[in-house]
Amino acid sequence: MKDIKKLSNILKLLDDESLNVRQCVLKELYCYGAELERDIESFYPEYFYNPHPLLKKVFDIYRNNDFVKTCQDSLNNNSFFQKIEDINKAYDNVEKTLYFPGTLIFHKNRKYRGVVVDIDLSFRSKKASSDTDEIPLHHQQPWYYVLVHKTEKVIYLPHSHIDYDKSGEQILHPLRDYFFKNFQKGVYKRNKRILNKV
Repeated sequence: MKDIKKLSNILKLLDDESLNVRQCVLKELYCYGAELERDIESFYPEYFYNPHPLLKKVFDIYRNNDFVKTCQDSLNNNSFFQKIEDINKAYDNVEKTLYFPGTLIFHKNRKYRGVVVDIDLSFRSKKASSDTDEIPLHHQQPWYYVLVHKTEKVIYLPHSHIDYDKSGEQILHPLRDYFFKNFQKGVYKRNKRILNKV
């Protein structure tokens, strides 16, 4: 079994603002191996079900790429450092405040309300419904899957188009109770159900 206590210490450093610390953390997570996601779900579920954006990015890398079998191989592989660089660029392009699942938001221009269901650190969806015609200009920022209030829509929105909804009022949407457990102090509590991204 991997060193679970060491993993706990690594996870605690995810919010460190030092670029050097961040790179070390990401290398450790990368080198942990294919068991990373499983072990985090088993021993640190709070990180699994509401993952830090950087941890989510590492999960995505594991899911979408074929990796070398050992940490040493990966560290000798230039593509590894390119992945770390890409993660850091994504991190640096994000404002300090991200809208995590369960957050109430409103569209800055169109003024409709909604709740965040899931997040991508950069544009990923090829088929999700979006309300912007400028998708190429918005790739390098977080994108959010949002349940839109008083509709049946799930909209894909860039970070720059939304802001906090401070009304504290619940939204009405047929999928609301499917993805969320309850509503407290203006925030929905996300459940374990996975959004079927396209």
